Amino acid sequence: MTTHFMEEAERLCDRVLIIDHGLAAALDTPAALIRSLSAEEHVSFEGTGIDDTVLAIVRAIPEVRGADRSDGRIVVSGDPDQVLAPTLAVLRDSGVAVHDLRTEGPDLEALFLALTGRAMRD
Repeated sequence: MTTHFMEEAERLCDRVLIIDHGLAAALDTPAALIRSLSAEEHVSFEGTGIDDTVLAIVRAIPEVRGADRSDGRIVVSGDPDQVLAPTLAVLRDSGVAVHDLRTEGPDLEALFLALTGRAMRD
């Protein structure tokens, strides 16, 4: 299959070859390619009862690389597939009510950008 849609390739393919200007830039499974990126996952949410003490506890989680306030939301970044569960556990134990939770992890689009230095072109 040939596609310019990285989301489609990530979802449908067992192996992905990324070609840049006619040269093979990367070849592996989508999951392995994404892991090779060493990018962070971002978990953002709104919540009640979040103070500086709770943020300090979240920052102390080993998988968390950062936790800050941004545009009225809390944004936690860290190891992909490892930051969400411990963060939610700490928030629950601290009595924080979380709402509007969003996660954003690395994907093939981010990998393509990292490898080629430019976004996909149609």
